[in-house]
Amino acid sequence: MRSVFLYCISLVLTILVPGCNPNPSSDVEVKMGALLAEARRLQCRMLELHQQSVALWDEATSELEERLPLDMPADERRNML
Repeated sequence: MRSVFLYCISLVLTILVPGCNPNPSSDVEVKMGALLAEARRLQCRMLELHQQSVALWDEATSELEERLPLDMPADERRNML
């Protein structure tokens, strides 16, 4: 969530700051570019971690389902999974 916020802020600043500063290589723009790149990197990492956690959850659920007793009541089985 924080990376999305940083991404939005950097987009707004990218639009507003260049119009206020005639020097395109200003320190602020360099810092904004670095922040935007970091926000994008973090957003990609969050997506990667989410995909990994979903895969691990699916794997754990599948293994648990295989190990549950066959005579376990359906409601109890559903609650376990």
